[in-house]
Amino acid sequence: CPDVVPTRDGRGWRMFYEAQPAGDPKSDVPPSCVRSAISTDGGLTFVPEPGVRLGDPRGKSSYGSPRCVYTPSGTAILYAHRKTTTGAEIVCAICDAPDADQDPPEFRVDSSAAGVCIAQELEYETLTVYAPEVVRWRRPNGSWGWRMYYAGWMQDSEGTRGYILSATSEDG
Repeated sequence: CPDVVPTRDGRGWRMFYEAQPAGDPKSDVPPSCVRSAISTDGGLTFVPEPGVRLGDPRGKSSYGSPRCVYTPSGTAILYAHRKTTTGAEIVCAICDAPDADQDPPEFRVDSSAAGVCIAQELEYETLTVYAPEVVRWRRPNGSWGWRMYYAGWMQDSEGTRGYILSATSEDG
């Protein structure tokens, strides 16, 4: 689930991607994280950047399906799914100075409810939520808003079904 965005200086491209580092050999699936890579040849080749953009240093939660959005104020917001032993949610992390002062960028989890944008709470999300896609859109009255599309999956006596769901936000 890679997401490729231009760097703020316009000299390259940055890819955010889900990485599955080597973990506990006793675990069937080690926790995943979000990393980044940089391209200076027009997006043909990418070189991984050091460090983790979004992850759990304790190894309890997995992160993936990243999407990076730049706001008009210059802030970068990194959205991703977070899976824990109790379920899944879509979270966001913020970088106030993308590419200007930090290379690679450092994101901090938004302080509002630990960065949770979408909690797994609807009947269409009983199995999981993931794969956020965020767009800025102009409303009919001329004001701007944000819309997130994401995957919700449910499992019941009839089987497993997936849905494309959406949510709106005033501030991204």
